[in-house]
Amino acid sequence: LEASADGQIEKVFGDRTWLPHDLRAYASMLGDVFPSLEGAQTAARLELDFVEIAPDIFVDIQYQFDGGRQFVWVRNTSRHAAHLRAAQQIANATALREAISSRWSDDIRREHSHIRVLLDSVPLPIAYWSAEGTLTYGNPAFLAACGGTSAKILGQRSSSPALGAMQLP
Repeated sequence: LEASADGQIEKVFGDRTWLPHDLRAYASMLGDVFPSLEGAQTAARLELDFVEIAPDIFVDIQYQFDGGRQFVWVRNTSRHAAHLRAAQQIANATALREAISSRWSDDIRREHSHIRVLLDSVPLPIAYWSAEGTLTYGNPAFLAACGGTSAKILGQRSSSPALGAMQLP
């Protein structure tokens, strides 16, 4: 795009069908189409990345003010933004799962937590193994069924002979 110093767009080049605004020479103002460039004449050059110009439409903008003329190059980056958004959603979901798992694990390890008190009172054997496959918790019914003590079997893998065969009624 090429615009005068007051922002009136005078020349439009290239494919603009993907833009949310109908750009016409002498009918559009630069600040109306790209509000982020309002007052940009004070800077000789600007580079703006991932500017959202409409819902889910992102652009990279290169701006130059030279000799009383404003020049704007716009590149559609909506596809890249969608990929970044998807990656961020996956990262957020993973972080949430890890936080919940960590909280659950911390709650079980604490001697007087509500979850541990409940699990210890259940008459059925209950055990919790870490993601690495080691036993991190066994309630009294589980310890009795394995014939061991917490000191003897906590930290063992499920295939460890220290766990022995469970004796269930």
